[in-house]
Amino acid sequence: MSYLQKICPLLYLKGTLLPLVTVNHPEANERFVTEEQWGSIYQTLVSKFGKQDQYIMVDSPDQSDPEIRKASMADNFADVYQDLKDFVMLYQKNTLSARENAVNECRRLFETHWGFRLVNAHRHLHYLMFSGPAEDRDIPVDYY
Repeated sequence: MSYLQKICPLLYLKGTLLPLVTVNHPEANERFVTEEQWGSIYQTLVSKFGKQDQYIMVDSPDQSDPEIRKASMADNFADVYQDLKDFVMLYQKNTLSARENAVNECRRLFETHWGFRLVNAHRHLHYLMFSGPAEDRDIPVDYY
């Protein structure tokens, strides 16, 4: 959790720095992470997070009708993994059209999908790591 707490803001910052790219060949866009791979990542994370995986969040995309719902760090991080792994795999194809699509899709998904999930999961991580007196926490916090 300490690693995730540190990497979340860096991923978010990198997402904000993705440039606007004009895609000349949208048919070159591809997805690589399968449902089975996503499920495997999700199950691994659920087992690692244990009882701390679930949290309550307020979901209000347009600020007019807030909805309180349960969320899962495992689900959020598996989604972030999927979008970023798809980006890396497509970008590695080393053609201009693949790279245009990779950057464009990663930016679009940051704005609509994985950026929100990253922020929500990071908020819950912060709560887990810093709520209550340090001696009462059951999650080791490394201060390096």
